[in-house]
Amino acid sequence: TRWMQTGNILAPMITHGIYSAVVLGHGLWKIQDHRRRLRQRVQEIRRSSDEL
Repeated sequence: TRWMQTGNILAPMITHGIYSAVVLGHGLWKIQDHRRRLRQRVQEIRRSSDEL
């Protein structure tokens, strides 16, 4: 029964840890994606200003 109690404490912690890692990873990925799009947009603006 002692192992069951430890498992009951650990399981939510592990679940929370995985969830936090996924959320954090997704957030970082979105930031990277946003920066990449921003850079592409800046390059497009520079190209159009060169044509003018």
